[in-house]
Amino acid sequence: MTQPYVLIVNSCQNEDLLTKREFVWPIQRALHTPSKTIHISKLKKADVLAANAIIFSGCQLKDNGFVKRVPKLKWLKDCSTPMLGICAGHQLLGMLYGGKISHAEKPMIGWTKLKKKAAHPLTAHLNKVFSAYELHGNLISVPKGFKTLVSSAHNPNEMMVHAKKKIVGVEFHPEVRNERIIQKFVE
Repeated sequence: MTQPYVLIVNSCQNEDLLTKREFVWPIQRALHTPSKTIHISKLKKADVLAANAIIFSGCQLKDNGFVKRVPKLKWLKDCSTPMLGICAGHQLLGMLYGGKISHAEKPMIGWTKLKKKAAHPLTAHLNKVFSAYELHGNLISVPKGFKTLVSSAHNPNEMMVHAKKKIVGVEFHPEVRNERIIQKFVE
């Protein structure tokens, strides 16, 4: 029997050391459990089924390569493995379930004040208004079957959760300052 692990999917278009250092390694550091990584171009159903949880990483500001992969990843909807999407991963999961991607009025880079909109175990430790790090130029609408947990002045969908499945999307980067969200998701 293999040891339980979290599969971190590098959602960046390129699979290089820079993207790993910036978007994958910080997620690994936030975890208190073993993990494996894979590039999104190599992701297969067997990988998802073998993991205890999946985390889709964010990517560079203008890297929208994940968008073209969405049609090839529709099979993810049939998997029961818990999934967390961060930034680009949040948008990818949203698109899988029918959410619409749009360009933000201006790119969000840096610290932002966010507001909890609904109670949930993943956000119970956060204040009603809290600070988070953002790095994104796109937004995703809330797909059918999801509810919004966190919003901001510029984005009504900073964090969403599926009503029936263990699927969470986070537009901000919890691996930068709000690591407890990642840890609670894996727990």
